[in-house]
Order: sequence, then structure tokens, then C-alpha cells
Amino acid sequence: MTTIQKRTFKCAVCGTEERYNIVFSSSTLGSPDLDLRPAEMKRSTMEFWIQECPKCGYVSKTVSEDPINVTYEWLHTKAYINCDGLNFRSVLAVKFYKYYLINIRNGCIGDAYYALLNAAWACDDVGDIINADKCRKSVIQFLDGLITENPYSNSEDLKLRKIDLMRRSGQFELLIAEFSSCSFEDEMKNQILAFQLDKAAKKDSGCYTIEDAVGTEN
Repeated sequence: MTTIQKRTFKCAVCGTEERYNIVFSSSTLGSPDLDLRPAEMKRSTMEFWIQECPKCGYVSKTVSEDPINVTYEWLHTKAYINCDGLNFRSVLAVKFYKYYLINIRNGCIGDAYYALLNAAWACDDVGDIINADKCRKSVIQFLDGLITENPYSNSEDLKLRKIDLMRRSGQFELLIAEFSSCSFEDEMKNQILAFQLDKAAKKDSGCYTIEDAVGTEN
């Protein structure tokens, strides 16, 4: 069950007050996708994960958050308004891409990474394959940096997400070349890897869940 309420927030950039839907609670029924996009019902709450000021276009988790290096003038630059020239078919993808640009400007790499991944998911939902692929390829660049910075902690989880991003964006040969000799200590992760390699060999860029991969006869 998902619980949503409306609350008023004041934009930290232009001062506009607006009422926004806030998710107070949500549940998931089923397995997440291999890139860890949550199952329903949580996956249908994406439109409430961030807010956009209707006047100046500032995007944040809540528009009352400190914009740091973002100004009213910057929000009206061509690059920001036009999303670097990407012609998204999804209004939600536009919002997440703008949030990505804001986080890049503020040096918040982790938030930029997730914003771009969310933009890819929003593209998936409207069949915008071209832009979904572009977003995923950009996310991979962030993952490479995060994997290098985290050689011991969660690098295996990051590698598994990178593998799915590569397969979903059609980089089958590169995926196989980079990960065919890879192995993990955890057996479930090795099952997921084998599943991904098999799908890549078949040039299958479809969306699959962790449940699909674990224990599945390829």
C-alpha cells in the first residue's frame, strides 16, 4: 500500500510556494529488476521522488533544499532547459535529467548517478529506447569511478549493476569481454552474472528481475 499526502514547500531559488505530493509509505510486491529498480507498488511512485518548481524550474528532492551553486539565471540557460539537447519523450525523464544536471553543478556525484539512472527508468516506461540507452551509458561512467573508489566495500554490487546497464544498452561484446572471466564470492551473484552473460551472448537487452536470474536454467 502507498500513502501519499500533499504538503506546501517554498522554492529555495525563487521563493514560489507550491503544494506537492509526498510519499509517506510504500510497499514492494515482488523482486526488483537486475539494476535494482524496485517492484510495484514503489516503482509507480517515481513521479513523487523529486519536486520541480513551476516558476523557475529548480528540481530537488524537496524544492526548499539549499540550491548551493544553482541560481535563477543558470536555471534559464539553454543547456538546462533543453536537457543538453536530448529530446526526451517523458516529462518525468526531463525532470530527472534536470536533477542530474543540478547535482553535477553542485558536485554531488552520487545523487547525479541516481538521477540519471531514474531518467533511464522513466524513458523505459514510455518506450524511449534511444534516450534510455544514452542515460545508461552515461551512468556507467559514474559507476566506473565509484567502483574504483570502493574497491572493497560494495564494488561487487556496483559491478553487477554495471553489467545490467551494459546489457540493457546493447553493449553485449564489451560486457562479455570485461566480465566473462569475472567471479564473485557469493553464489547468488555468480548466478546473476551467468544469467547476464547468457543474455548478452543472445543479444538480449530485455528487462529482467533478480528472481528471473537466480536459479534460472539459461
